[in-house]
Amino acid sequence: MTVSLKVGNSLIAEFVLMNPLSDDNYVNDATVNMTISELTTEVWPKELPYVSGSNGVYQQTFEPFVGLVAGVQYAVVIDSVGSDGLIGNAPLKFELLMQIATGVANDSSISM
Repeated sequence: MTVSLKVGNSLIAEFVLMNPLSDDNYVNDATVNMTISELTTEVWPKELPYVSGSNGVYQQTFEPFVGLVAGVQYAVVIDSVGSDGLIGNAPLKFELLMQIATGVANDSSISM
């Protein structure tokens, strides 16, 4: 499983979903939701839609930084339900290492 938050002009949450019960095949037909409980500027959970044609990639774009503060540790929970009914839950922690001014392109990412 890979989860990354990419910081630039917007905040992109990206999640790669694989099924550990079937030789880690990519899951392209699940419902995936993300919650950052400490971030009260957004209504949670947020759905991460499947990126068409990808290998298990689910992604959501947020407004720039949506209130994230550099140096603060946040708890993220990713919940998924596959078309086969298989349920997944991944509690994670991340810390935003830096903030980039709006309008400045940057490919920095924070992976969990």
